[in-house]
Amino acid sequence: MIVAMKKAFQVLRLIFRIFTKQHYKEYLGFAQAGEDKVIRLLFYSLNIQNIKYLEIGTNDPVHFNNTYLFYLSGSRGVCIEANPKLVPAIKKARP
Repeated sequence: MIVAMKKAFQVLRLIFRIFTKQHYKEYLGFAQAGEDKVIRLLFYSLNIQNIKYLEIGTNDPVHFNNTYLFYLSGSRGVCIEANPKLVPAIKKARP
């Protein structure tokens, strides 16, 4: 039983790797309510490719972040955070 579960897990992991490598951009999103996906669609519809951003109140550099999707796509901008305790994590994840 354990061997079968391990094999099934390996197959699922392989399928996940193949799927995410081919289609990850369509499903990738980091904002809390999908705002980054909506804006990406808007930019795509308007054929805007060179995106620059200013994010005020970054909080977490990845989770529930409105600009991380664009950062991963090669866009660059400025992240501003007033809480000094959060700044080191932002600098580490988004140099």
